[in-house]
Amino acid sequence: MTNIKSKKKVVTKPKSKALNKPDVSSSAILADEEKRADIELKKLQAKEKTLQLEDWEKRKLTNEDNKTNVDKMNSLRWLLESITIDEERTIMGSEPIFKPVFSDVEKQKIKAKMMLLMERY
Repeated sequence: MTNIKSKKKVVTKPKSKALNKPDVSSSAILADEEKRADIELKKLQAKEKTLQLEDWEKRKLTNEDNKTNVDKMNSLRWLLESITIDEERTIMGSEPIFKPVFSDVEKQKIKAKMMLLMERY
């Protein structure tokens, strides 16, 4: 008994010309997609930073306005508290008698300005 092994020949067909083009590997596609995603991310981060800067500028201006309003109110309050020596009623060598610097009408105007500032604040 003789054993004859049959040999199968593996025939490979030549690839067509369309398949001979260099294949774009999936890693190259992923790299391109990552680059695009990075670019979009950087654009979004830049936009976010500009919005943050604009918001910061607005808050900075608001804080400065508030400080200015507080300073104005303090100045007006000091005006209301201001007094002077009444020279007509003070006797030489005795305790001075004080009188307010502003009349009642002027005090009302100062108070009205303070109220306007408080409404803004």
